[in-house]
Amino acid sequence: MTKELKIETRRGTLLDGVLFGTGDKADTVKSSGIAASRGSDTVLICITGIHGNFYSNPFYYNIGNTLTADGIDFIYAQTNDAFGTAWSGKVNRNTQS
Repeated sequence: MTKELKIETRRGTLLDGVLFGTGDKADTVKSSGIAASRGSDTVLICITGIHGNFYSNPFYYNIGNTLTADGIDFIYAQTNDAFGTAWSGKVNRNTQS
């Protein structure tokens, strides 16, 4: 069983995710994104980095289906920084003293 997650942050950013649940109870999700009732005693949470492509990566389907077959719930979701790049601030690239 899979459930699409759409979680709004406090800043108003809408983040996407997917819950691979092992039981019928796993499809109840609070607005915070945390399962309201347990489908499994174990859950693996995988979050994307700022350089990953959440939408075109089919790899997480293999992970989610394999884990749920073994009784483990799986959440694959975006982070708050999913839409930007890493800010490095002022960087002195001059290596000479």
